[in-house]
Amino acid sequence: MGAVAPWRKNSLKNCSFEGYVKGAKYAGGIAAVGHKISNCYVDAYVEGGSVNPIAPSIEHYTATILNTAYNTDKYKAGCTTEGVRGFTTGQFASGEVAYALNNGNNIWKQTLDGEAKDSTPTLNTSKAGLSTLFQTNFFRLFSRYC
Repeated sequence: MGAVAPWRKNSLKNCSFEGYVKGAKYAGGIAAVGHKISNCYVDAYVEGGSVNPIAPSIEHYTATILNTAYNTDKYKAGCTTEGVRGFTTGQFASGEVAYALNNGNNIWKQTLDGEAKDSTPTLNTSKAGLSTLFQTNFFRLFSRYC
């Protein structure tokens, strides 16, 4: 089970998942298998037989993962997958994750002070392409019903 894209082979970028994912065998915060995933983050609890905060490796369905992040306070098993970095809840709230994911592109933004302070990055709609916005919003909606 992948929260954003379960059991599909796609290219996913600039997406996020916040919540809880549990799979009987395989579970990933973004995808279950075989995706190219970049500039995404997971702020979620992930449980299952073969788990990874972003996407588990299953036999010949290994995902290509680039510049992704997960919350180490929620996913405690650790992750040694290349392209995946762990951050604490405090680092998410500080803007450090948004900065790391942007990689100079300013796709992610985060309000760091005032009443409207963000605890996690949000997609910068003025910088993201229409297809990215559609995919991200569709997957967030879809993941609630998996």
